Amino acid sequence: MATVQPASGDKLNSPDHSLLHRQIASDTSAPVKSIDIDSDGAIQGGTPLFQNINPTNLLSNGDFEAWSAGTAVAPDGWVKSGTASVAREGTIIKLGTYSVAITSNGNFSEIEQNIATERGIDYWKGRVVALGCWCYCPSTNVTDSHIRINDAITTTISDFIPRDDAWHWISVTHTVPASATYLNAELFANHTPSNAGDIMYCDGAMLVEGSSAFSFSPKPVVEGFGSWVDNTSSYGATLAATDGFVVAKATNTELQGYTDSASNPTTLRVHTDAGGDVCMTFPVRKGDYWKVVVVGGTTNIGVFWLPLGR
Repeated sequence: MATVQPASGDKLNSPDHSLLHRQIASDTSAPVKSIDIDSDGAIQGGTPLFQNINPTNLLSNGDFEAWSAGTAVAPDGWVKSGTASVAREGTIIKLGTYSVAITSNGNFSEIEQNIATERGIDYWKGRVVALGCWCYCPSTNVTDSHIRINDAITTTISDFIPRDDAWHWISVTHTVPASATYLNAELFANHTPSNAGDIMYCDGAMLVEGSSAFSFSPKPVVEGFGSWVDNTSSYGATLAATDGFVVAKATNTELQGYTDSASNPTTLRVHTDAGGDVCMTFPVRKGDYWKVVVVGGTTNIGVFWLPLGR
């Protein structure tokens, strides 16, 4: 049971505690108020204190640490839109090990993530969301870049990012209309014909429900297995974007499983005999590399990756 907004004249010290027993009738989303009380205990009014918020980061890979598809394509969880060049950046960083570099070629240039896919767009209609991100634009850039929230009906754009070779926390708040069809967080390297080559670095992206753009925290990982990935055609040195398992099989062939932090791992963790039908499974830590070495033929070979935490 929740109480309604206190009204002027209500008393906290009334004999029947009427204020404490007043129940909410309809608007459960009304903001809670701070309460002004006079010397007799009468409520004189109040001001909005907070609204419904959810400080959980709704963006996957907002720290741009996972690049399982390669370091010159969109990072895990993000989609490149337009003709921008996207790359993993290991020098100009704000948090962790990597940031993302988005280079404009004078055309539409951004990466985006639709956060409405998990709950569906109907949940978000009428709600407020806030996007924040650490952004860095070189002083050599020609035009200004920004971040934005786009729902196919309206687009809310942040302040422009200063072009001063420094990191800035940039944020934008957006109310989702009833006719929205998706809900995208977009990191946008502004495009004009004159700004080909402009670069926008982003790190620590955070999108939350509510109007406050909280500082970065990673999206909670849902424990469990993800989808099987068939690596039979490519089982050389591979970066693990999550914790997971490698499963390999073959016939009349010795299999060797390697994994460590080197980009070409040399630590043998498991191997099979060479005769008959053989198989092996070994765990791999997020951020380490793994590979399978085949000693002999490749009859009936199969190599699969089973990720955790997606």
